[in-house]
Amino acid sequence: MVSSGACPSSVPRLWRVRFAAPAVVSALALAVAGATSAAAVSAPAAAVSAPAAAVSAPAAAAPKVTAAVHVGNNPGAIAVDPRTGDVFVARLNNTVSVISGRTNRVIATVRVGDYPKAIAVSPRGGQVYVANLAGGTVSVISGRTDRVVATVRVGNEPGAIAVSRRTGDVYVANLGSNTVSVISGRTDRVVATVRVGRTPWAVAVSPRTGDVYVPAVDSGTVSVISGKTDQLVTTVRVGTDPDAIAISPKNGDIYVPNTASGTLSVICGQTNKVIATRWLGHDLAGIAVSPRTGDVYVPNSASRLVSVISGQTDEVIAAVRVGIGPTGVTVNPRTGDVYVPNASSGTVSVISGQTSKVTVNLRVGIGISQLAVNRRTGAVYVSNGNVDTVTVIEG
Repeated sequence: MVSSGACPSSVPRLWRVRFAAPAVVSALALAVAGATSAAAVSAPAAAVSAPAAAVSAPAAAAPKVTAAVHVGNNPGAIAVDPRTGDVFVARLNNTVSVISGRTNRVIATVRVGDYPKAIAVSPRGGQVYVANLAGGTVSVISGRTDRVVATVRVGNEPGAIAVSRRTGDVYVANLGSNTVSVISGRTDRVVATVRVGRTPWAVAVSPRTGDVYVPAVDSGTVSVISGKTDQLVTTVRVGTDPDAIAISPKNGDIYVPNTASGTLSVICGQTNKVIATRWLGHDLAGIAVSPRTGDVYVPNSASRLVSVISGQTDEVIAAVRVGIGPTGVTVNPRTGDVYVPNASSGTVSVISGQTSKVTVNLRVGIGISQLAVNRRTGAVYVSNGNVDTVTVIEG
């Protein structure tokens, strides 16, 4: 366990204190508002208290499987249009299935390039971007017509993709050429190509600054690209095999799991320097930050544990046992609950964001590939590669 300094912060130091009962802090939440002094907001208990019956609310419904949508032929990468609620599922037969968010039925099948590996939806325009690993292209699908409107040639083996909420520009990590292609969200043309580390495995855009972070597994580095100039700003050395990344919108820090070294690197979003390294164990399998609390969740496929890291202190505050072979993690922004797909047991474990305990294990199907969440409704979609379905979880 190594710390190399603190990230400068305009937030009062009290926000960084670890509390006896850790609060769950979100990975996609907005920046923390300025604190108000306790004296200014406190009031006598009698003035603010109310009978329990007057303030209690009905308990939220437990998550449950509400549908299994047959899409066919190995569904994999999955994304939800935040504007319409429609779901886009990449399949290994070089197509994308479109599921209506209202009816949970397939409403279109769109042919794309060879081996669609990653998919992202623009929150600004609703366009759907599909990275075709074997084709070296990105297919652009209109969210209104569900038809391909452009095919953009990028680098070799594009395997990860992200869209900037601030500009609508698209960033494509090309595994085979060690570059990131920048596609204009207005013209659907490549406007820049940035050289990064060897084998860039993931890409994420900071919701606070618009800068782009790219972990490279064979370099043990994270490349930082300016969202304003599309030029390389710096390269940050992390652990061995960094293959995923998540950024906290609450404090702007960047979290990188290093699979081979079994550590989590924490990068300060203001200085782009590593401020903490935490040992989590080998075989790390993904990462997510809660948009409600800022807490960080990292599954371990070998130990069947999900490490919970405080977004306030960067310390491990819990380890939660889930199913066999956890392969990823996502957080429901509406409820704060954490969803962990267990590929070998064919289940999804739901962890409470408040208690860090598993509340239910839902059976979905063997060969779980990915999860996506509808931010407006809270519905969770699970692609099941071995049974050719997408499971819908609500509640």
